[in-house]
Amino acid sequence: MPVLPQRIGGFIAKGAAQDGPSKAGADPIRVLARTYQSADRQLYVKVSDTLRASALREAPLEQLGQLGGIASGFLHGRLLAGYPATAQYYPRAKNAQVVVLLGNRYVIEVRLAPAESAEEAILLAQRLPLTGLAPPEPPSDALHVDTARATASDK
Repeated sequence: MPVLPQRIGGFIAKGAAQDGPSKAGADPIRVLARTYQSADRQLYVKVSDTLRASALREAPLEQLGQLGGIASGFLHGRLLAGYPATAQYYPRAKNAQVVVLLGNRYVIEVRLAPAESAEEAILLAQRLPLTGLAPPEPPSDALHVDTARATASDK
């Protein structure tokens, strides 16, 4: 499991990370979570090791066909540093969330409130040490064109 840093961007951790087992249906999973604060804004980061709970890995993969576009409501798929991810923004609640799948094993959730766009949560997710957990997988041929467009827009 990764180590969540003391700082992410301008956010500072509010105490120690919570590390321990959790249940996903009948299967135990390991979860690491930490809350961060910056003025009146809160950032929550959760890393789930889904080795034994494949159902938790499905959402980012299902949205890959919608790279760069709206899939349903406020949810859209994209690549984040080469990993499949979903990004959500709810303007009324001013909340943003990014879910990233690493190495078909780790699910990283980044939630930010208040937020002005999903891009804010995406930028914070990009500051996490993701490549240390699993190298990005090359995109499939079917996604090659969309992957190039999505990757360029992530920069």
